Amino acid sequence: MSWDFEDRLELARRMRYPCGNHADAPAHPGLWFTKPIKNPSGMGVGARMNVYVDGSRAGWACDVAEGFMWMPVFKGEHFSVDFQQHRRGHWLQRLTVRCEYDPLRACPARWCVEDLVFSVPEPLRRVEAEWLNVEFVGGCVIEAHGRRNTDFDSAPPGAKVARVVWADQRRSGDMVTDFDDADGQLAVPRIGFAYT
Repeated sequence: MSWDFEDRLELARRMRYPCGNHADAPAHPGLWFTKPIKNPSGMGVGARMNVYVDGSRAGWACDVAEGFMWMPVFKGEHFSVDFQQHRRGHWLQRLTVRCEYDPLRACPARWCVEDLVFSVPEPLRRVEAEWLNVEFVGGCVIEAHGRRNTDFDSAPPGAKVARVVWADQRRSGDMVTDFDDADGQLAVPRIGFAYT
């Protein structure tokens, strides 16, 4: 089965979440999550909570641009889980990390290795990819990528935490350089990780 599982709108539809593109109105007003339908650079670029109001002034509190979508705001812990396809439709869980957010930056502060069991969601089980990285919030799928998480590739043996170091933060002597500016979309790029 071949479909573009990195298309967040198509994935949300296959997960049977209420969702739509920028031109579709939600069935009811309230708090929704808006984000780009495609986000190859990752790192949550362009994603945010947004309010839809109805009535005579129907619309979004903050603009939702063409190429964006809306879906529910899920609550709970954020996990990034890597799966490797062992044979067609059979996946082995590999790296699992939990995200701890920096509320002032609204972005990850650290990734913590976890020993929890996850399964590849049904709509993704038969996709054609060697690696599948699935992001979950509160047990709900928010996106998937045909790659694995590389944030621990340069970690020393036994490291369980990768603290994100941003360009405007003080660098520690144990920082491992791992630059990422989300293809130029981040005003303050990530410059590396400090592992513990």
